[in-house]
Amino acid sequence: LAALAYGNTDNQAAIAEQGGMMALVGIISTSGDATLLKEAANALAVLALHAGNRPAIAETGVIGPLSSLIDGEHEPEVKERAITVLI
Repeated sequence: LAALAYGNTDNQAAIAEQGGMMALVGIISTSGDATLLKEAANALAVLALHAGNRPAIAETGVIGPLSSLIDGEHEPEVKERAITVLI
């Protein structure tokens, strides 16, 4: 999803409208796989580039799970991407 969304505001909006953010939040909330966590956080970070998506991302309830990624025992890349979404 990140590759489809990067640099394309129409795709960023479409992914959000079709429930893509909730799918990513589900991965972040339940997965223990570092690669999945990194890619899901990266995709959310790219979606957050679209200003209209930022409030919707916050409303998904992902702030807590992202904070857990930062505080937890995760690879630096996972933490970096989680921080990117939150800023």
